[in-house]
Amino acid sequence: MIEYPMVSIIIPIYNVKPFLRCCINSVLSQTYYNLEIILVDDGSTDGSGKICDMYARKDKRIHVIHKKNGGLSDARNVGLKASTADYIAFIDSDDYVAKQYIQCLIEILFKNNADIAICAYYSKEKDKFYNIKKHCKKIQCFDSKTMLHNWHGEYKSVETISWNKLYKKILFTEKNIYYPVGYIYEDAQITHLLIDNASKVVITNEKLYFYRKRKNSISSLVSYKNIHDCIYAQEIRLNFFKKNKYQEAYERLLIKYQKYLMLTYCSIQDKELEECKKSLLKRYYYNYFDTIQTSQIKASEVLLFWMFLRYYFVFNLVFKVINMICTER
Repeated sequence: MIEYPMVSIIIPIYNVKPFLRCCINSVLSQTYYNLEIILVDDGSTDGSGKICDMYARKDKRIHVIHKKNGGLSDARNVGLKASTADYIAFIDSDDYVAKQYIQCLIEILFKNNADIAICAYYSKEKDKFYNIKKHCKKIQCFDSKTMLHNWHGEYKSVETISWNKLYKKILFTEKNIYYPVGYIYEDAQITHLLIDNASKVVITNEKLYFYRKRKNSISSLVSYKNIHDCIYAQEIRLNFFKKNKYQEAYERLLIKYQKYLMLTYCSIQDKELEECKKSLLKRYYYNYFDTIQTSQIKASEVLLFWMFLRYYFVFNLVFKVINMICTER
């Protein structure tokens, strides 16, 4: 029999009162009992903090930290530093998990002698979950270099996000890796560093995490900060893959980045963000077009990017018309 260790579950919380009980209840229902549950109340003003305290009185495994609002990254870092376990999992407070979530992840992590275990997830928008279907359980294990070489390939939907994973805590502490405070898209800045710091990564296609899509979430808002932080995160990640000579992964990420710049440029119809289109999106698009031409990227992709470079005003007009039609409906 393997004696499994304590796992710290870190839940950053900010004004999620309608969803918080569902999240915490799913953690308390885990088949894996040896848990340290750290609820980080990041300055909530809607009563979420009181709900945390109520749960702490009911279960001795729950520890509540009340702090001044500092953002998601800061809350995760505070929870990480407060944890006493050797294994860490993050859950966003508006999401919830299957009752076997931790049990499954720690079992595959131990059986494969891995440092990170990753699961698939369900996506929920409003009241419907997508892609809920039975499938054959599949587990695959990779060394970190193989995982990074294949970055943004077959496993792109599960690789970057922080909340569908179980980590050895030493991956963070050994090289002083923490979430960058004050930035959105914080996962994109550090997850590849954690993978790089690991010896092996194991992935299951079992869907154990329930991710709730919300229209008013931070990452769904179109703002100067949102765009700036996304570009900043993509730049950091591109530089890592280029520097470490993961060429194919670098080119896949480069294509994704250019498409992001292109689509964001066209989707912005707010006059207040017009300067952002010129100062950020268009400038970065020009900067990377030369790189694309010299990379081993499909001719069709190069043609698409060239056409946008030459006729961006046409793309912009098409998006504007589509947006008007959708708004009228």
